[in-house]
Amino acid sequence: MTATKKPRRASFALGPSHALTVDANAHGARIAVSATDGSPALSLEIVMTPTGPSLRVSAQSVELVAAETLTARAKHIALDAQETVSIKAGGDATLDAHALSLEARVGRAQIRANDDVQLLGEQVLLNCERKVETPPWVFEAPAVPAALPRAEASGDAALLAAIGEAKP
Repeated sequence: MTATKKPRRASFALGPSHALTVDANAHGARIAVSATDGSPALSLEIVMTPTGPSLRVSAQSVELVAAETLTARAKHIALDAQETVSIKAGGDATLDAHALSLEARVGRAQIRANDDVQLLGEQVLLNCERKVETPPWVFEAPAVPAALPRAEASGDAALLAAIGEAKP
């Protein structure tokens, strides 16, 4: 028979207006900083899940600052903003993927550049879907000559003789 750990709680005053609370249980721990009126100011939660530990940070805003490099690695990364997302780079920016889809569900999509804009691809389709292949059972129309011979297009014998293409 395995003993279940009882939840433990410890609280510490952080000056006159905030308190630090640590809650530990069999599934992990929760560290919270809250105002003395009980409103949460910061929450850091570590939960042990069947697939491994999970970390959750809750605050009014979160800022990550790195002097050199900030790297995030995961099997899946999701950014979910209720309003806007802004990505800025002081230098070049690159997005590299096996396939890429950009969609503006309600408004416009705009690309603006101070220089040339290049669209490089096997086929660049503008305002159209990929052409559907013609089924093999459909006969193709016979080829039409690009232009008729001059002798066939003109009935003026003097003109044809002048350019050296007399009608046979």
